[in-house]
Amino acid sequence: MSTKGFFQSFDDVWMHEGVRTPMVDYCGALGHVSPTDLGIKVAREALKRSGVAATDIGSVITGNMAPGDFDQFFLPRHIGLYAGVPQEVPAIMAQRICGTGFELFRQAAEQIEAACAMQHWWWVPRA
Repeated sequence: MSTKGFFQSFDDVWMHEGVRTPMVDYCGALGHVSPTDLGIKVAREALKRSGVAATDIGSVITGNMAPGDFDQFFLPRHIGLYAGVPQEVPAIMAQRICGTGFELFRQAAEQIEAACAMQHWWWVPRA
């Protein structure tokens, strides 16, 4: 891995499949949907599209710029469990004001390159 500033490159790390939540205004079209429910839907769809079994997931990495209530601090754990990921799989959340999605890619690539995660992973962008 080479680094220069915020740049990182990784050898032999590939994105297999992903699903992006829509870009909407705060309290807009998806204002009535909880980030947890949205994340669960996205995670299930990413698994379906990729053909990867939830039981093959080695790490759950999610992002949420500004958790709105206490339950959202458990966002990655709830998303993973309700998407069918085994309970023993670790779950982490990135919180950035800007660049949350890029941070998720970086953390996932680091885990894969360091062999801390299985080769299959999924990304749930900030809700």
